[in-house]
Amino acid sequence: MQKSTIKLTNHQLDFASSTEYPLLKHQIMEQVGLLLHDTANQLNDSDLFTTAQHWKVTRGENYDKMPYLALDFPSVSHKSFPVLYRTLFWWGHYFSLNLLVRRELLTKQRIRLSVPAYVLNGEDLWDNNVERSYIKTAEIDLNSLQGEYVRIAQTFPISAYEQLNLAPDVYKNWKVDMGI
Repeated sequence: MQKSTIKLTNHQLDFASSTEYPLLKHQIMEQVGLLLHDTANQLNDSDLFTTAQHWKVTRGENYDKMPYLALDFPSVSHKSFPVLYRTLFWWGHYFSLNLLVRRELLTKQRIRLSVPAYVLNGEDLWDNNVERSYIKTAEIDLNSLQGEYVRIAQTFPISAYEQLNLAPDVYKNWKVDMGI
């Protein structure tokens, strides 16, 4: 039997020996989950839809190796949907507000956004990393985008989590900007 050459650093050993990090992570994810539930209730109380919607909070541990929570409003129940409001918490990165709209619902080829946002310029509709496949712009030219959906996103620091209260207004403004 060969002796392992793997060595853990003192920092790694201290971290692995402590119960503080996993307990703190659990508390944070629980509280962020509650914030997303509050956001869903605010969206249901807003005039985004004429009737109350079902929504879903999804928890994951490995989006680019980091935990996340995603609020999909309304919940996605099949592969093809008209409009989705996604509010995302991505550990170590940011919160983001996202609007995904089926391209066929849009009547204009050029859309002017009231506030610059990130626009997905790729095929992977579920890519949440604005640094990878997005461009920051105030105008969307549908002819230059790929895919059957248009996705726009706005990010803010995790420390500014109070901005989740603005989600209904941001989503309403985008809805007006896009003419849906």
